[in-house]
Amino acid sequence: MRTTTALILAALLPLLASCEWLEGLMEEPEPFDYLIVATDALYVTGASHAGYRTETGFDTKVIPLNELVGTSYDAEELLAAIHDELEHGVGDPTYLMLLGDAPLPGEPADGLIPALPCENDYGDCYTDNAYGDLDGDGIPEVSVGRVPAQSPEEAEAYFARVRHHEAFYLPGLWNRRLSIYSGVGGFGPEIDGMLEYMVLEGAKEVDHGFDMVGAYAASTSDYYYTPFEDKVIEMLNQGNLMTIYIGHGSTGWTEGLPIERIDEIDPEGRAPLSFFFACYNGNYLGAEPSIAESVLFLETGALTSFGSTDVSHPYGNGVLPYEIQRAVFNDRPERLGSALVTAKRQAIENDDELRELMETFAVVGGEEESRLQPLAYQHLDLYNLLGDPAVQIQFPRSEIEFDPGLTGSMGEGQVAVAGRAPGLTDGVAWVTLECERDMILDELEEVDPNNPDPAVVQANWAKAVDKVVVGEGVALVDGAFEASFTLPDDLPPGEYFLKVYAQDDLTDSFGYVPVP
Repeated sequence: MRTTTALILAALLPLLASCEWLEGLMEEPEPFDYLIVATDALYVTGASHAGYRTETGFDTKVIPLNELVGTSYDAEELLAAIHDELEHGVGDPTYLMLLGDAPLPGEPADGLIPALPCENDYGDCYTDNAYGDLDGDGIPEVSVGRVPAQSPEEAEAYFARVRHHEAFYLPGLWNRRLSIYSGVGGFGPEIDGMLEYMVLEGAKEVDHGFDMVGAYAASTSDYYYTPFEDKVIEMLNQGNLMTIYIGHGSTGWTEGLPIERIDEIDPEGRAPLSFFFACYNGNYLGAEPSIAESVLFLETGALTSFGSTDVSHPYGNGVLPYEIQRAVFNDRPERLGSALVTAKRQAIENDDELRELMETFAVVGGEEESRLQPLAYQHLDLYNLLGDPAVQIQFPRSEIEFDPGLTGSMGEGQVAVAGRAPGLTDGVAWVTLECERDMILDELEEVDPNNPDPAVVQANWAKAVDKVVVGEGVALVDGAFEASFTLPDDLPPGEYFLKVYAQDDLTDSFGYVPVP
């Protein structure tokens, strides 16, 4: 009987396989490069954003939680289900958006998207990093971002800002500007001095076509400013491609930007990509918003936020910003998530001279050398992206073509430059000769760190951040410009760069050349 049944089934199988309904069951899932996993309450909003991402060239897929894992699940079950889906991702990288808030640790998922537990030598740890780590080595292959919205209205307001950012481009100097503000380390003069030195050394590695401006809360620094909070708000509101905080923090506080002053943020020209390298600033678990979430959902706030869910360490808070700035400003990928995948991998694999110096300083500061790589891995988990991982990084639209280029030299005391701004017509080109980022051109007045005079501090800060030796705005005619400068004869020795930023009514271009 069993043999007869088997023969009948074998005979019928080719016929059954030809049935359309069975063909559907046997088909492989469609590949995608952008996946949205949404809470049930936010599924419709997620589907709408998936439609937009399809229009921008992605193969998208959106899945509600109840379809993925039902109504009863824990973090590990959700992780396994998402990894099963991501097996069909074909992007380089694939983008994963988690659309919905996370419950507090120990609370049931209850229709939310839980963060995953992780290791942290200095505190607790919760992460989305593991959702993108398909091979279990701690380094994500998939670019993960979470939009921790608590309502469809909150999610849609955020997505509307992303769409506006990608659809409209406003030329202006903010498109090449990076702003950094740093809190007081409080580790003692020697360690704090090393930390400031590392920030400046990292700044020198950023492509010199970009502008960098910074302020430091420590009264011993040349970049000290008081009142510090007012300067931070001013820097954020001038418009920036990226803003970075490095220092101590809590869920609702950074030194220079407490959560109570976030409503004062209204950047000119463009909203930035925002990064917080401090403890707790990126703690997205639970209904109470962190400072990173508050900036993300502010109507005039950041396009994305990146921060730590718990206690972070100075070594990790040196490695990650360095690798992120390299991945963003030197590689210039189209989308932020691609840069973060690269940066997290390089946080483990890169061993250039500056990274070696970071390790030396960490050991001098009392950290065991054997703990440095585990700390680097732990910070991949601690730091998570809030926002759309596929958001475009809106760099200036083209690179200056220096043709015939630069003539003259520092030694000759005269330089001239000519070139073209591809894609531009008539407008203006700002041409500046600037020193290296760790140089200060003018002598600063002495400041009593215990009783600083605000007027002296503010004048010193203005001198410290001004790297321009000479410069002027010149006419851009049919995309072409030229400028020449006579140099002061008392310039300190060091490296100098000739920078150009050109714009017309619609677009812009930038670049630089070293001056011999």
